[in-house]
Formats: sequence, C-alpha cells, structure tokens
Amino acid sequence: MKNLTLLQIAGIALLLISPLTGLCGAAWSINQSFDSLAANESAGIGAVGNWITTALIYTFGGIIGALAGGSLILFGRNKATKS
Repeated sequence: MKNLTLLQIAGIALLLISPLTGLCGAAWSINQSFDSLAANESAGIGAVGNWITTALIYTFGGIIGALAGGSLILFGRNKATKS
C-alpha cells in the first residue's frame, strides 16, 4: 500500500465513523420517539415530532460526514500525485 497522506487518513476515518454515528443516533432517536408515544398514549405527531427531527438531523450529519470523508480522500490522493 502506498503512503497515505494525512488528508486521506482523516477522510477514511470520517468515511468509516460518520455513517455509523448517524445510524446509531437515528436509531436512538426513533427509540425515544416510541417511548414518548407509549408514555403519552396519543397517536399525534406532537408526541414524536421532536424525536423524528432529531433522527433526521443525525442521519443528515452522517451523510454529510461521509461525503466530506470521501472528498478528503480524493483531495489527498490528488495532492499526493502532484507532489
């Protein structure tokens, strides 16, 4: 394996960790929304709306982190080939 640049190592870390963090955060938020629904015994969106929003934010963060990681890998590869 070639020598990896620091940008590529950071990109690999982001690419591996971000989707897992997003998935775990989304699963936790959905679980909390079900707990809130069970506690309130109502089928309204008000009981779960905040937790669904939190799940979407975690998911979005995981996607953005993975895209940033992929970009860092490509940028590091291009920088390594130019030098």
